[in-house]
Amino acid sequence: MIVIGFLLMLAPAVAEDPACDQIQGLDELVKPSTVLLVGELHGTSEIPALVSSIVCHAIAKQLPVTLGLELPRTDQPQLDAFLASSGGQESRAAFLSLVFWSRDYQDGRASVAMFDLIEQSRQRMKGGSLQVVLIDLPSARAGRDQAMADHLVQTVKASPDRFFVVLTGNFHSRVAPGGGKMGDLAAAKLPEAIVISLNTSYESGTAWICMSGAPCGVQKLGGAEQLGSALRLSTAVSIVLDSSNGNYDGRLILGPISASLPAKDQRARP
Repeated sequence: MIVIGFLLMLAPAVAEDPACDQIQGLDELVKPSTVLLVGELHGTSEIPALVSSIVCHAIAKQLPVTLGLELPRTDQPQLDAFLASSGGQESRAAFLSLVFWSRDYQDGRASVAMFDLIEQSRQRMKGGSLQVVLIDLPSARAGRDQAMADHLVQTVKASPDRFFVVLTGNFHSRVAPGGGKMGDLAAAKLPEAIVISLNTSYESGTAWICMSGAPCGVQKLGGAEQLGSALRLSTAVSIVLDSSNGNYDGRLILGPISASLPAKDQRARP
């Protein structure tokens, strides 16, 4: 875990590939042996898209990249088959027919935006510089964080010189020592790596989420107004390192968010 005792706005990144969306402060973090944990609010269009941009920047820097996702690791063979495919409608339909995507309970992870992140990864697989690893183990129940941490640690130690970006819910990505979350548990076992945890902060908008007492669906949410104007210096997507919260090493600050609907009805989408 990286420890930073003051608020630091990193210098804007220099885009090495004009196809990559700009994220201020990212360039300093995209390095070998770095594990970047991105804690998300499930069910938005913007956060998976930003993770795709992070992957894009890392590839543009000619780094080998591992993308970790909070999807069932039992689906890894089917994911690998899809990533190796041409991405046609038959391959998409087969992948989206998995229980994770087709189940009735939709918590925001099996979204169009998440599938798009996987599809964009498929398109970037050429040359072997990118791998995608599924780290969730739902059957572990109360031990999910430990199971995810163990799988992440195993993945990092197998190829320690890669750049790793891991997208999970923001509870799992917390790195407060002793908190028992995936981020904390993984960081404790990766002393040779630089583990950086970012929570996402956003302006008002919508997300497909599951809230207590309400069915899963599109919900209106408040956002970055609570951060204060000091952290909303521009409209650009930015990374701010600030460990004062204790749970994270910083924030990935973006603009308004919009809900990403379940992908299960998008099997034939071009």
